[in-house]
Amino acid sequence: MKLLLITEEELKSCLQAHLAGLPLRAEALPLRRAIAQLGKLGWERENLSAILSADPQNPDLATAAEKIQKAKIPYLLALSGGVTPLGLRSMTPEDVIFLDAPDDHIRKRLSRFVSWLGQEMSAGENEIIVRTNATRLPIRIPVNEVEAIHAEGDYAVIRSSGSSFVLRTSLSRIMLTLDPQQFVRIHRTHIVARDAIEQICHRGQQSLEVRLRNGDRLPIGRTYKRRLKRLLSDHLDNDVMAPEAIVTDSGASTGNLAGIRDGIS
Repeated sequence: MKLLLITEEELKSCLQAHLAGLPLRAEALPLRRAIAQLGKLGWERENLSAILSADPQNPDLATAAEKIQKAKIPYLLALSGGVTPLGLRSMTPEDVIFLDAPDDHIRKRLSRFVSWLGQEMSAGENEIIVRTNATRLPIRIPVNEVEAIHAEGDYAVIRSSGSSFVLRTSLSRIMLTLDPQQFVRIHRTHIVARDAIEQICHRGQQSLEVRLRNGDRLPIGRTYKRRLKRLLSDHLDNDVMAPEAIVTDSGASTGNLAGIRDGIS
């Protein structure tokens, strides 16, 4: 994971000294430049975290925090003094530290933030490794058992063989760790496993939905139809076996994967 150090110039060297030796690659970005760039670069699609640091009374602090939060980047707030910052109520950092505190206290809080970042999700060829605050230990979920992943506010819920695992992360970050030939995002709040799809059905006159083998029905977002059709087409071209399903009005008929693909329009 890459760490953005968004800070006033006079605070940069102080923070860099405290971060020395921690297992994160930090890229310093001036506060004003970050405000200009955040939201333009699609950073919500990257595996990023941030430390936002400024004088508490700097009006740019609240603006930068708003843009970081909109991009769904987890961040720590590091303030140069013990004064309540402007716009504090609208800020949702993972933690707050004051740079006039003792060095060991600052170091401890930074280490805790870095440790928390490591509790998200990683994926290998055959398993997804989830680290949660509840267990403090990695949970290994076989990829072929993951049915779907849903967004619920600032959290993601992994559904696997009847169990659910909750993580504080975004679907965009999770997709970076998954095989795009096995998983596809069908909606801004849903990712599904290709092998978990049983049917794709009409949902009213204009919309479609995915029916999973576990019985769940999930809407297909208009902007995600092409991705789903491309995934199904790739597997047809490669002669890969796929679940029996077809687009129908009632959801009662079944057929083959070509039927699913051709019904997505």
